[in-house]
Formats: sequence, C-alpha cells, structure tokens
Amino acid sequence: MAKIISLYLNKPDQGADATLSRESRMPLDGGGNGGQIPPMEDAWRDKVNDRLHGLEKEVHGVRGWMTGIAVAIAASVALSLGSLTVSLMTSSKLSDEFRAQRAEMSAQTSAIANSITATRQQAPQVILVPAPGTPRR
Repeated sequence: MAKIISLYLNKPDQGADATLSRESRMPLDGGGNGGQIPPMEDAWRDKVNDRLHGLEKEVHGVRGWMTGIAVAIAASVALSLGSLTVSLMTSSKLSDEFRAQRAEMSAQTSAIANSITATRQQAPQVILVPAPGTPRR
C-alpha cells in the first residue's frame, strides 16, 4: 500500500520497482490514462472482463435458485400454519364432541347403577291377613 501511495505522490520509496515507466507512476488524470501499476494489457483485460461477465451470469442464476428456494420455504411455512390452524379448530370441535359423549356415558352409567341398586334391594315382605268375617277354607 505504501508503494502505491508513494508512486502516486511521484516519490518512489527505496523498494519501488525501478523498471516502472514514468507514465505508470503518474497519478490518474481526467482521461483515465495512466495509474495502472503495471499497465493492463488489452488481452488480459478482455479475459478478466469475460470471467467477470461469466461470474455475473452465475450470480444471477444463483439468485434465481435462491428465490425459488425462498418461495418453497415460504409456501411450506404457510401450509404448516394453515394445517395447524385447522387442527386446532378440529381439536376444539372434537373436545366438544368428547364432552357430550362423556355426559351421555355418565347418564347411562348412572341409569344402569340405579337399576342394579333397585334390583338388589329386597322386596318388602307381604303378609296376607284374611279380612274379618271371611270364612277360612
């Protein structure tokens, strides 16, 4: 970094390469000439530009895939939340149905218990006494 700064200030340091031309040591001017250390060759620049263009295409392709993946994740989250909502609504309906079934079973159990209790009770003893004035046989 110090080398680049010293070249731009036209004061090469002791480690600066003496083979650099005066033009390459000049700071950038308004026309865009100079300033490259060493100056770029056109073939090399074209090669770099082609590679950068290919890289840009790949980045755009990855963006497309990432968009697709993000949409798929968002859709799966939405479906999960939807099914969770439906299951919560269904579970509240089921709990109401189970509550009604429990009440019905409780009533049936009570009726059965009452009938069992009624059959286990001893029947009262009935003693028949003849009415006065009726002949005996």
